[in-house]
Amino acid sequence: MSDPLLGFHRLAEIYGIQLAQPLFTRSRLWPVRQGEATEGQETRTWPAQYQQTNDLAQRPAKPSAGANG
Repeated sequence: MSDPLLGFHRLAEIYGIQLAQPLFTRSRLWPVRQGEATEGQETRTWPAQYQQTNDLAQRPAKPSAGANG
């Protein structure tokens, strides 16, 4: 069983995005937050509360703080 991906890797997986170049950082779920860099790639792990939902495209965008002017 592989760990669920987070961040841009997850978005690429969900939406079938072809990356123009490899991403340096790979983010995964893990019980503790930590980071490790080896062989030109960084792996960061994040607790479960950072897991993204699969409904990103369906959620309305939040207005930015400067949009009132």
